[in-house]
Amino acid sequence: MTPGRIRASGARRSAIAALLLAAGLTATARAEDPAYITIATAAPDGAYHRLGLDTCRMINRRCAGRGLRCVVEPTNGTGDNLLHIAAGHVDLAFAQLDGVVRDQPDAILVSERGRCTTHAGGDASGDDRVLTGTEEALFILRRAEAGDRASPADLAGLLQMPGTLVSLGPAGSGTRNLAEALLAYLGIDLPAGREVALPADLQLPALCRQDVDIIFRMLAPARAALLLNAPRDSCRLQLIPVPADDPPDAPPLRRAVGVERRVITLSDLPEGDITVMTVTAPMVVLASPGLCAAGGGQLPPLLRNALSAIMGAGPSPETTLPAACSLHSVTKR
Repeated sequence: MTPGRIRASGARRSAIAALLLAAGLTATARAEDPAYITIATAAPDGAYHRLGLDTCRMINRRCAGRGLRCVVEPTNGTGDNLLHIAAGHVDLAFAQLDGVVRDQPDAILVSERGRCTTHAGGDASGDDRVLTGTEEALFILRRAEAGDRASPADLAGLLQMPGTLVSLGPAGSGTRNLAEALLAYLGIDLPAGREVALPADLQLPALCRQDVDIIFRMLAPARAALLLNAPRDSCRLQLIPVPADDPPDAPPLRRAVGVERRVITLSDLPEGDITVMTVTAPMVVLASPGLCAAGGGQLPPLLRNALSAIMGAGPSPETTLPAACSLHSVTKR
């Protein structure tokens, strides 16, 4: 073999070795690509989104460098989340229980012990109840253009005033579902042409610009107090209470799925504490069929413990989250 051919063969061997090394590194990188848990939440300023962020923050802190990442997916709320779960686009989602029962009663819910169950079939076996939370209430807001913003306001009268424009919340959202159910129950008919369709994050700016006169928002009480406390020289806000009495001959507002009136006190406001009647609906956690099937009908302990801790149904996550972060049921990205 001539020296030239020896050099050529050596070059080829070096090239082949480089290709094999690159292929090995690529395969290793792919093998180490993290799995992702995706949680569908709601509007970025809502309680559902905060719960999702807190859950992911807890998981990511425990699983840093261990092949698992948790991310949140902002949505329009319950309606969107039911679609995402059914299509397998996300692994977990938050939703209002009444919306689940009405629109997708066979959706898979998470129990307090991490089992996968359905509301249609009742709670999980024994004393293992569906995991619920009541982080938000339905607040009805208008501009406080004159007078005491803590004074009572007549919801029916305001909604039916000529020219009043209203935002009930995004289509398919828990806010809109609850607002429509409340108005129907109270016998309040919104005149045609009075509703303005707006995403949740644009409702408050539209109210302050006088593009709408009344907005319905699902908010955590602390968030509602923050909005009322915010320095808005041209847009002071007033809460409109839900009527405390049921219409004549109507059954009580409370239904099987748990929607009920609730008196909420907002503290540390310039006027002092404000007490307002509102309505609440339980929040539940939806799980994808793939996630439940991979776990034999229950969530991996990592997710179960994180959700229970965040929603106040379990002990401190610092002592209960397991070290193992390998989940075969979640999708690769």
